[in-house]
Amino acid sequence: MRRPGPQRHDDIALLTQEFRPFRDIVIDWRQQDGGVRIMALSGRPWRDASGQIAGYRGSARDVSRQVKAEEDLRALNHELDERVRSRTSSLRAAFEELESFSYSVSHDLRGPLRAIHGFASVLESEMTRPDVSGLGKASFDALSRILRAALRMEHLVDDLLELSRVTRMPLQRQPVDLSALAQEIADMLRASDPRRDCTFVIQPGMLVAGDVGLLRIALDNLLRNAWKFSSPVPHGSIEVGAEGRGQQAVIYIRDNGVGFDMAHADKLFNPFIRLHREGEFEGTGIGLALVQRIIRRHNGRVWARAEPGKGATFCFTLGESDAELPPIAA
Repeated sequence: MRRPGPQRHDDIALLTQEFRPFRDIVIDWRQQDGGVRIMALSGRPWRDASGQIAGYRGSARDVSRQVKAEEDLRALNHELDERVRSRTSSLRAAFEELESFSYSVSHDLRGPLRAIHGFASVLESEMTRPDVSGLGKASFDALSRILRAALRMEHLVDDLLELSRVTRMPLQRQPVDLSALAQEIADMLRASDPRRDCTFVIQPGMLVAGDVGLLRIALDNLLRNAWKFSSPVPHGSIEVGAEGRGQQAVIYIRDNGVGFDMAHADKLFNPFIRLHREGEFEGTGIGLALVQRIIRRHNGRVWARAEPGKGATFCFTLGESDAELPPIAA
């Protein structure tokens, strides 16, 4: 805590009439040559032999430089505050404009892309009729590429809109049962491919304070990633748990999949970045960028540990909140 400095007083005569000790009272001391020095006075009343207050005894020290430095510092802090407010406002406006542009472009692209995919699908159906001929293998290959590219672009646009949406959505903190969310997502993944040999281990009682909608999106992307990258393994294993307690807990999603090289980990959460070859695994490279934005909106952080061929572990924390929650089960 900052110790208070000298206090100004406009009328020292009025102060001494109160007959109380004082310390570091600052006054403007006018000199005979017309100059002004800023003095800090300290004093206490003294009594004569009869016990009556006869005056004050004390000291005076020149604090002109100190007071001038403090006034300059206050002025500088005020100027810096104004600059920060101005630049923050400008950055917020630029960010909102960029988000709005991204949303508009993504939204406007949906129609043409769906039209391309739709008409190409109709053309493919017509060309495969027994009574239609004239297109060679190269033409059918080209048509198939158009369909795949249009479908990929549709997915990419949908992901971009989702990325914009999670930034715009108001964040509403409330108690969230991450264990229940993870179990719900795991059940959906199992149902999507019942033949997969993959075990889910989900720690019970993982309670946090956060936005349930946004955390569902983040957890869904992390679990789908673990499901996807553990698919080449004969016996997949995905674990969801927590280390620590409450809002300080580190939530982790661990799999025994293909992993990745940590040399490229700094690019992991950038949009459109993929650490595996195109076509090796499906996806647009937006999912982890979504996760990072959601965790940052909760004042938390997200990171990963991995090794090629030995799986990956994604971890995240959530910032503090005022919600009162029971501790996470050990």
